[in-house]
Amino acid sequence: MSIRKVREHYNDGIRIGVYDLNATVLGKRIRKRISATTKQSANELYRRWLGEIQSGKYEYRLYDKLNEYLKYAKEHKSARAFYKEQMHIALFKSFFNDIALNNFKGQFAEDYIVWRKKHRKNGKRELSNAAINRDRSTLNYFFNWCIRREYYVGVNPVAGTRLKETNIRVVSLPSEELGRIIDASKGHLKTAIMLAIFTGMRHGEICGLKWSQVDLTNGLIHLEAYETKSKRRREIPMPDILLDYLKAILDESPQSSHVVMYNASSVLYIKKSWNALRRKLSLVAPDGSPLRFHDLRHCYATALRMAGRSLSEIQEHLGHKDIQTTQRYAHFDGRAMRERVKCLNDLLPVRKSVPSSQLAVNDDNTENQEKA
Repeated sequence: MSIRKVREHYNDGIRIGVYDLNATVLGKRIRKRISATTKQSANELYRRWLGEIQSGKYEYRLYDKLNEYLKYAKEHKSARAFYKEQMHIALFKSFFNDIALNNFKGQFAEDYIVWRKKHRKNGKRELSNAAINRDRSTLNYFFNWCIRREYYVGVNPVAGTRLKETNIRVVSLPSEELGRIIDASKGHLKTAIMLAIFTGMRHGEICGLKWSQVDLTNGLIHLEAYETKSKRRREIPMPDILLDYLKAILDESPQSSHVVMYNASSVLYIKKSWNALRRKLSLVAPDGSPLRFHDLRHCYATALRMAGRSLSEIQEHLGHKDIQTTQRYAHFDGRAMRERVKCLNDLLPVRKSVPSSQLAVNDDNTENQEKA
């Protein structure tokens, strides 16, 4: 245990010293930084801090800090992000015991991941690595928050537990099927579907979209960096069919703040409405799996690619940080692929217009004529 003066500075002519306090409890080093005007007052603060440690106040409880973190998240995060973290923390409490916070080990996080992979509400199938990583991210944020506030001593126990994701799903639907989906939907769900099909926006971006971000004059949607997954600002052009649709719903509800509204309120999720529509229309992806709302974003990207748009243009529209993510749509450009092999036509002196079977017949006729 020790106290050490690090530096000093002046505030309104008063000299203030900065001190590092150190203590070891249960084999773990605890540190704290304080400010004091004199060495005597610094020593007094140090003695109080040691008294708190000896009385057991250093043993913060996991559940107490999870609840405190939720209050922080409610004040500093969006309503959608807070809702997700609230669900994740409820799952943490159902798995972890209310242990002392500093007794939490990396092995506990790994055990949770194994349990979560098999634990699903409807019990139909295991969760994907991407879904489990979203749980893990909340736990990771929580411990980073605890470390910043000196509740937890040591390295983040969740670090290094991220699962590898195989995000290779690509879906393309015919225009007739997309039209059937649009015609069968209504209200806030129809608005969300129109935005997904004709802009390729993500679910969260659609639910959080405000009219102030929609430029109906120039036909653009503006997304700021803090509103996107990649943390990059982007502008998305709108086709006329979507522009006319948005103008119509704005005329119906000129006082609304968000584009997607339900009962005069903005929405956080449309999963329930989408699942009901999927069951009603028996919507499935080409591979036979249930059609997801996010698959409409894939349909937007594949439509652009088949129309001859470059991968860099599609990356810009979708907001991908890495072009490798956009690369999955490369094979949809059949015209570009055929263009690459045009040069092969001149490699061999083949009579292009005559099939090989016909060539064989002609050769036989020539031979018979020579014999005659």
